[in-house]
Amino acid sequence: MHYYNLERLLEPFDFNLEIQDKIIEAKLLMIKLKPYDDYLSDVTFRVNSRYHKSIYDRIRTWFDRYNLKDSGFNIVQAKLMLRFYDNKNLVFLIGHPTFFNITNITSCHDEDKIIILKYLKKWQLLVEQ
Repeated sequence: MHYYNLERLLEPFDFNLEIQDKIIEAKLLMIKLKPYDDYLSDVTFRVNSRYHKSIYDRIRTWFDRYNLKDSGFNIVQAKLMLRFYDNKNLVFLIGHPTFFNITNITSCHDEDKIIILKYLKKWQLLVEQ
């Protein structure tokens, strides 16, 4: 059994990468938030994959804060992207507690899934029990 620890993404996050995986960057493209006291509504922040700043910079322009840790929101979904040196991009969604979807599934192979899971574990976004 596993679940996703999305709370780690409520504050600026350093996506550590390993050179041997030939990944240029990892980027957080979207987060969906729900207020603690209102489960009937949500707020979603998105940035384009070509947006040169982080999603946290974008959030700061609207919330006047760089992280959302004590903002009164739970994070329920996130979209991430891995960009490789060979111009391949893997875009995937993770959601609390166990939702996982690779959005560009037509070009995704088992090796791609292995890489994604490796980094989700490395970043402590995937927790196994």
